[in-house]
Amino acid sequence: MATGYVETSALIRALFEGDAALEASLGKMKRVITSSLTFLEAHRTLWWAEHEGRLDRRLLRSARQKLREVEGSWAIRPIDDGVLLRGRGVFPVEPIRALDALHVATALLWHEKVEEVVVFSCDQRVRDNAEALGMEVRPR
Repeated sequence: MATGYVETSALIRALFEGDAALEASLGKMKRVITSSLTFLEAHRTLWWAEHEGRLDRRLLRSARQKLREVEGSWAIRPIDDGVLLRGRGVFPVEPIRALDALHVATALLWHEKVEEVVVFSCDQRVRDNAEALGMEVRPR
């Protein structure tokens, strides 16, 4: 079993958009890790959805509960100096946005120093860079 790194777009798709296949694929991972950035982005996404009236109170409450459950069960990697230094560097597929670079850098450092990771992302810039750096990417 592999370790999965989940980028925000995959988290949103699995939890809030009902992608059961993606959620099942995540469930098969030995361990799931992510960046502290992922939960910041996910919480902001819910605030925007509320602000724009895209979700009613019941759905928002349910979404926030799901997010808290996931947040309590995944290993959360901080945005430390190593991640920031790697995020500032050149990536194989440029341009890449700053927050996407932080996601790729977090996954890459874990991949290089601890164990192989499978990157879960629906963001093409993240996917392209993760693949170019030798990581498997899902969903296919």
